[in-house]
Amino acid sequence: MIEYWDLDTKRHIFRIVQELLNNARKHSQASNVSITITSLSNQILLIYRDDGIGFPSHPIEHSEIGSSGTGIEQMKNRILSLEGKWEIRTDTGSGVYLTVTIPMRKVA
Repeated sequence: MIEYWDLDTKRHIFRIVQELLNNARKHSQASNVSITITSLSNQILLIYRDDGIGFPSHPIEHSEIGSSGTGIEQMKNRILSLEGKWEIRTDTGSGVYLTVTIPMRKVA
């Protein structure tokens, strides 16, 4: 179904996945990383999981997430520019679980 997504959405999702993988490689010390992208009820759903070292969850609020780094801030901006939502669950030593939902905009 990805062939029906508009180019802007595809580009942003590619960059979000690229940033997630870059963060996993550089920072997480994860042995396993999983990324799933699917469409469900006119939304794109991206799920990211890793078993890395995580990071303290208390500063990772939706309004404060940019304080943890420019890569995460860029991901946040990309998601918001697509009118998407995200939820991140993490804590020191417990890996990262991230869900992103983006309304599907199909090419006419």
